[in-house]
Amino acid sequence: MSSTDPRRPDGTTPGVPPGASGGTSRPAGSTSAGTSRPAGSTSAGPAGTGPADTPRATTPAAPEPAGPRTTGPGGHVVGVLIGIVLTAVALVLLALGMSRILSAGAGEDAVSPDALGMVLVTLGALVAGGVALLAVRTSTIPFAGGLLALVVGAAYLFAPVDTHRETVRLLATQQNREGVLTIITIATTGMIFTLGVVLLAAGFAASLVRRRGIAVGAFRERTRTSTGRR
Repeated sequence: MSSTDPRRPDGTTPGVPPGASGGTSRPAGSTSAGTSRPAGSTSAGPAGTGPADTPRATTPAAPEPAGPRTTGPGGHVVGVLIGIVLTAVALVLLALGMSRILSAGAGEDAVSPDALGMVLVTLGALVAGGVALLAVRTSTIPFAGGLLALVVGAAYLFAPVDTHRETVRLLATQQNREGVLTIITIATTGMIFTLGVVLLAAGFAASLVRRRGIAVGAFRERTRTSTGRR
């Protein structure tokens, strides 16, 4: 004689409340403790600590670029001293080198080059060029050097008789008289005066370029602010 199954079609037994240990069914996705968790939840940890809730790493802001260094009053004073010293060195080297070249002979019949004279002239030209390039740091360097060369050159160019007499009286001796006279001849040709004008022009040019750059930068900043462009 066959026995009938007392369970209902939905799997529950009559008289037994749902959730009892015997023959009860659990919803899909429930755990052994009888509690269900939503699909995709982790097995441990408080709510809101899953991978989706991890805070994103923020990118640090780029540091502001450092502006160019400016020269203070002390730097300008040092620039004046540097310009005077370097220009004096350049003038001495140029005068000595040219005097040796002329003393060795530079006439119509024969030219006798002097190696030491050429080296001295080259060094003097390089020092003078360095004075002009130092205007990038401060324009007082070529200003001071150019003013020195301009005053000395103007004295020999526009008052050659008086400067010739005083130079011979102060510097000429029996040993170096010929060299001193040659240097005076070079100075009276306007070489020193020309160098002074060039150095002053270099200082003025550096100052004007710097001011123009500041004005252009301020204009672009105002334009960017008014138009809202970056």
